[in-house]
Amino acid sequence: VKDIIWIWFSRKLNSIWYSQSILSWLLLPISYCFWILTKLRKLGYFLGIFKIYRASVPVVVVGNITVGGTGKTPLVVRLAQLLEEKGWRPGVICSGYGGYSRKWPIRVSSDTRLKAIGDEAMLLFEKVVCPVVAGSRRSESVEMLLNEYSVDVVVSDDGLQHYALERDVEIAVIDGSRRFGNNRLLPAGPLRENKERLDDVDFTVVKGCFSGHEIGMLFEPVNLSNLLNPFNQVTLERFRGMTVNAVAGVGSNESFFKLLLEKGIKCIPRAFPDHYVYSASDLDFSDNLPVIMTEKDAVKCRAFAGEDWWSLSIRAVLPHEFEVQFLKKLSRYRNEQKTSRTTGMSSNKRAASLRQE
Repeated sequence: VKDIIWIWFSRKLNSIWYSQSILSWLLLPISYCFWILTKLRKLGYFLGIFKIYRASVPVVVVGNITVGGTGKTPLVVRLAQLLEEKGWRPGVICSGYGGYSRKWPIRVSSDTRLKAIGDEAMLLFEKVVCPVVAGSRRSESVEMLLNEYSVDVVVSDDGLQHYALERDVEIAVIDGSRRFGNNRLLPAGPLRENKERLDDVDFTVVKGCFSGHEIGMLFEPVNLSNLLNPFNQVTLERFRGMTVNAVAGVGSNESFFKLLLEKGIKCIPRAFPDHYVYSASDLDFSDNLPVIMTEKDAVKCRAFAGEDWWSLSIRAVLPHEFEVQFLKKLSRYRNEQKTSRTTGMSSNKRAASLRQE
């Protein structure tokens, strides 16, 4: 019953946020209160009432201004890979959303329990070769990385609104199909912050349709891995013309279903809320059809997977010009940090943006 209510509630919120619902108008007074609280909070950081943590290495924050998935995690994976290719030693931090650990932060390893850290942290650990630390207090996660690993740059999965962590590069990610919904702040709309916040970030990356100064990001399917035997990998061509159960519990389920359809695979869409905790009964379809799901869902379903269950691996594809500019900006901040430590000067790159907003 609880799962049914949660699915209904998630779908109801999306119908309010991404349409002209009368309920959105009724929630506007609460949105105004939310706006005031966010302004006061940011003012507190600017005035020094709240402490801002400054790491000894450059920090890159990949986040969004809307609730729900926009493609942050695949972008974080690509950035970590890019940094390693160019000789950096990155470390990744994430919130551990959905995890039930009593102690944070946590060094994610092959022995870490999924329930302790949540699906995104586990997926990050499986996709990158650099260290991953999960924890709600990002400053503590960064400290753990710096104390226990030889990292020289930190990439944060989410945290655009986590102003307690000073950052050197900000990247905002947008879902090109859903954009900003009804353009209203929570709870009347999906916005965590006003759209003007995008004027202060270093890069705006859009999954799908983009325009102007935005940077386009594509998701390219790599292969399918069997949930019971990850070494058993096939291409999507194997299922062309076939009907499958397509399982997705991510921020934008429709994009996953659309990708399969574009590859000639007939889908029976099985949509679940983002971060949904599956049980075997949820995926008991009783039709003996193959099951294809996202990697994020797969990490939660291996314990009860069937023989013909597969997870689709994707990679983020970014323009070469963006990667060049990203590396150039990051290198500049690393040099500035060396100078500031020599001269005793402090760095607070985002103070101006906090003042403007």
